[in-house]
Amino acid sequence: MDKKKSKTGAKRKTIPTHRLIFRILLAMYLCCLLALCFWNFQSLPDVQKSFFGIPTDKIVHFCMFLPFPILLFCAYDNLTTKPWQSAVFSVGTFLIGCLLAAGTEIGQSMTTYRTGDPNDFRADALALAISSIIVLIIDLRKQFVSPKTPKGESISPTAEAAPTSKPNTFSEDESLPGSSE
Repeated sequence: MDKKKSKTGAKRKTIPTHRLIFRILLAMYLCCLLALCFWNFQSLPDVQKSFFGIPTDKIVHFCMFLPFPILLFCAYDNLTTKPWQSAVFSVGTFLIGCLLAAGTEIGQSMTTYRTGDPNDFRADALALAISSIIVLIIDLRKQFVSPKTPKGESISPTAEAAPTSKPNTFSEDESLPGSSE
């Protein structure tokens, strides 16, 4: 991370642009999620009750909570450098998401125009579990596949591809082995 000096002379860390963008997206996602959970949709036309035998409401809940672990990971992916940290981050993300899902269902049950449904919570938790597992796999892959280099150094393609033997060059007078002229 880049460090800049503040007016007092102390160094402060700056947030990389991609993490800042994902943190803003996470905040916008949470606002949209709360709006979708607590908005009064009774004036809208009815939609198909099920899709391939699955209630449409459960599909919507699944889709609403699926992005949460992914956005949280993208916003805070620098917190995990070891496999155990990745596991704790994924489990913590799942639990925070479940608290959010339970809170929305409890909040809906307290309104006059919405109802709290345990099956909605199950759909939310299923989406959170699947997405948390995906995030865990991505994070572990990132840790084990990316090259480990000391800070400040980068791996250049030319340094890795150093020739191990004499290059195959032939002069006009030489011929390839096995060729007859």
